[in-house]
Amino acid sequence: MSVLPDLQVLGTGAISPSGYGAASLLAFPGPGLLHEALLRNPETSAALRRVNSQSDSLRRWQQEPRLRRASPLALFLMEAASQALENHPGLDRQRLGLVCALGTGSICYSRRFFVDTLNRGRRFASPALFPETVYNSPVSHVATILGIREACYSLIGDETAWVEALRVAQLWLALKKVDHVLVLGGEELDAITVEAFSRAGWLEQGVVPSEGAGAVLVAASSGSSDPYIRPHPQTATYRSKASQHNAWQTMLDAGIDANSMVLPGNIVPESLTKALGKSLDRSGPDWGAAFTASASWATLQMLASGRSGTLLVPGSNCGVTRLYLGP
Repeated sequence: MSVLPDLQVLGTGAISPSGYGAASLLAFPGPGLLHEALLRNPETSAALRRVNSQSDSLRRWQQEPRLRRASPLALFLMEAASQALENHPGLDRQRLGLVCALGTGSICYSRRFFVDTLNRGRRFASPALFPETVYNSPVSHVATILGIREACYSLIGDETAWVEALRVAQLWLALKKVDHVLVLGGEELDAITVEAFSRAGWLEQGVVPSEGAGAVLVAASSGSSDPYIRPHPQTATYRSKASQHNAWQTMLDAGIDANSMVLPGNIVPESLTKALGKSLDRSGPDWGAAFTASASWATLQMLASGRSGTLLVPGSNCGVTRLYLGP
C-alpha cells in the first residue's frame, strides 16, 4: 500500500445553529441560547443551541420522498453533503465514496421508539420508527439520494470519530478504491441528549448542547495550493482520568505550533490547559458541543479563515487526536 495522501479539500458544507455554509461558522456571536426543561426535573432548564429547522435549506429536503419520515440528522447530513458537492456537478458518482462520523445517531427516533415500547407495551412499538433508529440509516439515505454506489461507511464514537473518518478517506484514496470521498459528521439534539449532558456534569461546566452537520469533499492531494487536511496517524485513547492525562501528553509530545487550536465548546482537561499556557487559542466560536459535528465545524472554520495550523480534537470519553490544516 502506498503512503497515505494528504486530503485536498474541493468542497465544504455546514449546517449549524450559526446558519448554513462554512462561512456562517465565522460569524459570531450567533443566535441566542434557547432554554428547554430537563426530563427528570421539568422545573430546571438547560441552555442549548438548535438548527433553524424552518429554513428553506432544510424544508426542501423534507419534500424528498425518502426523507419525509427521516430523522433530523438525515436532513442535516443531506444539506451539508449537497453544499460540498454543489460546485462539482460533473463529479463521477460511481467513483465517489461516502464516510460519516456519528456520536448519538438518530437519537430522536430511538427515544420515541423506546418510550412507546416502555409506556404502552411491546405491541405498540412502531415498525415505521424502528428502521430510522439504526446508526447507518441516515447515511444510507444520503448515499441513495446522491447516487453513491461505491464505498459507504459509518463510524461511531466521540469527537475523534471525525478524524477517524478522514483517515478512512485517506485509505480509500491510497488504495484507489475511489477518486473522491465525501466525509460527513453530524448530530441531532433531543431531550435525552440534554439529559445525558446534565448527568455527565457538563452543563454545570458551561458546555452547551448543540446539533448540525459538516462535510468536506476530498481527493488525494496533487501538491496544488488548494487547502488540505493531514490527519495525525495516531489517536491516543484513554479509559480513566489518569490515563486521559497520559493521552494528552502523548499528543503534546508530537509538537504544537503557534497556530494550534483546541476544538471549541468541548471540555478541555486542566492538565492540557496548564501544559499549553497562553500559546493556544482555546476561545473559538461557541457553536455549542455536538460531538462529531463540532469537530467538523472547527475544521471548516479553520479552512474558511485560511488559517494553517494544528487542530487538537479532544474526545468526550475515549481519546484525543489532531489534524493539520494548511494551504
